[in-house]
Amino acid sequence: MTSTAVWSLIIAYTVYVISFTFILTEAPVFFSSILKTDTTSIGLITSVPAILESIVIILCGICADVIIKRKYMTVIHTRKLFIILMLGISSLCMACIGFFEHSPVVSVILLTFSFGCLGCYTSSIMPNVMEVSKEGAGKIIGIMTCISHAVFNIIMLILEMLLKDGNTASQWSLMFRIIAAINLFGMIFFLIFAKAEQLTKSDGNITNQEMKSYKTIKD
Repeated sequence: MTSTAVWSLIIAYTVYVISFTFILTEAPVFFSSILKTDTTSIGLITSVPAILESIVIILCGICADVIIKRKYMTVIHTRKLFIILMLGISSLCMACIGFFEHSPVVSVILLTFSFGCLGCYTSSIMPNVMEVSKEGAGKIIGIMTCISHAVFNIIMLILEMLLKDGNTASQWSLMFRIIAAINLFGMIFFLIFAKAEQLTKSDGNITNQEMKSYKTIKD
């Protein structure tokens, strides 16, 4: 928990959960209250981002493996590339929705791309957990999950307060920009502090070299 590499994973995953769940739960409300979309169309529209994300997950996984295997980029640079594609593009799309809240077609396209890009988390955040700590991967994922859901609930309470006096386009625009800012923060933190090497003993784990030395002495 004292490692900045671990915190980069926790923060990036928390941002992913916030964006993913926000779009999943709030997009239908946005479509019905602001874009005045009928109920039947909302069901169809909200299924498109999920389909795109599924495709992105598969394609990004293949691309990341190819990039690393053929040594086009280092492992950590590959993870950082996909965090940019994930949170950078999602942040940009979220911010732009505020300028097109009265255009259903543009709003749907931006939300679809924003949600779809989140699929890059399987090529950036999740594999990096094993790269940071093979022995402690389960513990790190558990901490990531707990913190991300707790923070999400707090963020949603704050965002809901923005709509307590009404349900206007300007309020939704502000909400989307807040999510965009959160995405941007998560991306920058990951780019600065993420690593693709096993934690040292000072971080609470034993390196592979130390483990080999220990086994040699024991034998």
